[in-house]
Formats: sequence, structure tokens, C-alpha cells
Amino acid sequence: MLSDAELHTLRAVAEALIPPGGRFPLGAGDVGTAERAGRYLAGMAPETQRQVRLLLRAWEAAPLASRRRRGRSGSSAASRAGSPGGASRSSS
Repeated sequence: MLSDAELHTLRAVAEALIPPGGRFPLGAGDVGTAERAGRYLAGMAPETQRQVRLLLRAWEAAPLASRRRRGRSGSSAASRAGSPGGASRSSS
């Protein structure tokens, strides 16, 4: 259901939110979180699918309007986690 580019972005989002190590020994990329979410999304209403796809495109394109000049999924997990809108890990 998701294009290759959308799945790539979803993987980047999932890996930034749930990196390996810390509280979870396996990260989102280790257990196929993006692929599972993509399959789940395929069963949702078409309007919901459209909204999620737009959200993924917006998340990928947002840095292009800034000084970063490339999409988030082209960045390292560490820089995605430290960028505005990226995930941050709490020390609690």
C-alpha cells in the first residue's frame, strides 16, 4: 500500500522513535515495525490512508524548507532524534 519512499520514511520515523538499546534491546527496525504499520494501514479507510501518506510526505519534506536541505530519512538516526520534530530520549 505504501510506496517505497513512504515506507523508507516510515522506517526512519519508527527507528528514531524506538532505537535499539536502552529500555528496548531491539529497535523498531529490528522487528519490522514500519512494515507491520504499513500492513495495518492497508486495512484502514481510504481517507485515513491518504492522511497518513500526506503526513509521511510532510515529515520527509519539512527539512527541505530549512537549512538542512535534505529529507529526514536521508539523515542518520542520531541527527533525526536530535532535530526539531525528531524523537528525543528522556533520561528517566
